[in-house]
Amino acid sequence: MEKSRFSEKIHEDIIKSLPKNSDECQYELASALLCARVTSHSTGKISSGMKSFSSAVADYLRHLMVCIRIEMPTDDRDNDWSRIFTEGRNRDSMNQHAFSSESLRAWINALPDLTSMDRADELASDVSARRAALRGAFLISGYAGDPISEYRIEIRVADSTYVEPLMMFFHGQNIIPNIARRGNTTILYLRDGEQIADFLAFIGAHRSVVFYESIRAEKEVRSQVNRVVNCDTANAMRQAEAGMKRAEKIRRIIESSNGSDIPQELLDTARVFLDNPGLSIRDIGELMDPPIGKSGMHHRLKKLEQMADEG
Repeated sequence: MEKSRFSEKIHEDIIKSLPKNSDECQYELASALLCARVTSHSTGKISSGMKSFSSAVADYLRHLMVCIRIEMPTDDRDNDWSRIFTEGRNRDSMNQHAFSSESLRAWINALPDLTSMDRADELASDVSARRAALRGAFLISGYAGDPISEYRIEIRVADSTYVEPLMMFFHGQNIIPNIARRGNTTILYLRDGEQIADFLAFIGAHRSVVFYESIRAEKEVRSQVNRVVNCDTANAMRQAEAGMKRAEKIRRIIESSNGSDIPQELLDTARVFLDNPGLSIRDIGELMDPPIGKSGMHHRLKKLEQMADEG
C-alpha cells in the first residue's frame, strides 16, 4: 500500500491526545500489538503493517508503555523507544524492529487479552474501551486513501484471533467494515463515505474529519451539478425530439390534400409554430393574432396532430 499523506494526518491527529487512564492505554496498546505482526517470539521481532512509520507515532507508543508502567528487562531499559519501528524493510516490505524476547513477553503479558470473545463482547459496550482499541489498531496498522481520489479506510490485522473481536468493536459503534485477505493478513476496510467520517470522528481525528468532510461536500456538490446538467440536457433533447416529431406531423397535414380543409385558426397556428422552431408553446401563443394562452395553444397543436394521425 502506497504512502498516504491523509493517513499521516490522521495519525498526527490521534497522537495529540493520550488516553485518559491506564485502562485505555492498555486497550490501545494491546490492540496495536495484535494488529502488528509478531514475526518471532524467540528473537523479539514485530512488524507494522505500515510502509512508513513516523518517530512521533513510535514515541506515542512509548508514552503508552510509560502510562501502563510496563517493567522492561534491564538490558532493554536504555533502548531508544522512539525507534521501535524503523524504516528497515523485511521480505514483506514491513517496518521491523528487533529487541529482546524478554521485552516482547513483558509487553504481551502485561496487557489484557483482547482476543477473548467474552472479553471483547464486554468491552464493545464500553465507549472508551472500543475507542481505545480502534485507535490502537489504526495507529499501528491503518491506512486511509486520499479522499480526493477514493473513500477508503483499512486496518491490517496480523493476528487472526483478533479479527472477530475487532469487528465487534466496530459494530459497537454501528460501523460495519468489509473483510479481505492479503496473503496471511486479514484486512478490515471501509468504503462508505459516511461510515469513514463516523470512524475518524470516533477515534479523535477531528482535524482530519473536517478536511475529509470538506472534500466530500465539494465532490457531492460537483456531482449534484453534473446530475442537474445531465438531467437538463436530457430533458432538452427529449423536448427537441418531441418538437421535431410534432413539426413533421403538422407540416405533413398542411401540405397534404386535406390541407384546404383545416380551419383558418388551426392553419394560422400551424404556420406560426413551423416558422418559430425552438420557441416554447407559451411564446408561440403570444405571437398569435390575437395572442392565446399556453393551454389554448397546446390544444390547437394537439388538434393538428390528431388530424395528421387520422389523415
